[in-house]
This record gives sequence, C-alpha cells and structure tokens, in this order.
Amino acid sequence: MVRNGILLVEFAEFAREGGMNLYDATVEAGRTRMTPVILTATAAILGLIPLAVGLNINFESLLSSGNPKNIFGGDNVAFFGPLSWTMILVCYLLRY
Repeated sequence: MVRNGILLVEFAEFAREGGMNLYDATVEAGRTRMTPVILTATAAILGLIPLAVGLNINFESLLSSGNPKNIFGGDNVAFFGPLSWTMILVCYLLRY
C-alpha cells in the first residue's frame, strides 16, 4: 500500500517534469494509478478474510480422504483475528 502511494506521487512528479500543471498532473496520476491501488487493497482484504474469521482447513485429511474438516475459530484466531481485522480496516481506509 505504501509503495502504491509512492508510485502515485512519482507519476505526478514525472508528469509535472513533462510540462503539465499541478492539477492536470494530479488528475492524470489518479486516473492512471488508482486501478492498481484499488486492486491491491481488494486482494489484501479478500486474502485476510479467512484468517480474520479463523477458518482452519485440515490439509492432511483433505489430501488423504477428500474431507477438509473445516473449522471456524480455534487457537490462532485469538491472536490473528484482531490483527487481520485491523489490516482489513487499514487497507479499506487507505484505498480512498
């Protein structure tokens, strides 16, 4: 997310060096670079949802018998749940 912000500013500075005024360079940078920013935030949010809700999959039983024995909750969600929800909130807020 930080890298996306840096690339957005660098793109605007590059456009300014090319002769654009500040407003046009900012609008062009936003138009060009906002799609990767939104896609990165969306991928992070979707990737963290299973960790936030505590989805556990038993891969050993999935591979041996085809039954993944999905469990929601467990020991890991006590630490990783609040961390994941915080990261999801930050990604959502940084998207705008």
